[in-house]
Amino acid sequence: MTSSTDAYDPVPDGFTLPEFASEEDLTAAMTSPEMAASGADAADFTRHFGLFTVEARPVV
Repeated sequence: MTSSTDAYDPVPDGFTLPEFASEEDLTAAMTSPEMAASGADAADFTRHFGLFTVEARPVV
């Protein structure tokens, strides 16, 4: 089995961009058992894990 610490290149190769209808939905997702399992699993395939929260603003 290969772990994230075996990875040669530290440059990110992808991002996820989940969207939520409300701040309450975001909070529910971030505190869910599924998110906890996802975070634990991330160590198997990522060297670095970061989280950024942003608010979308339309540009006209």
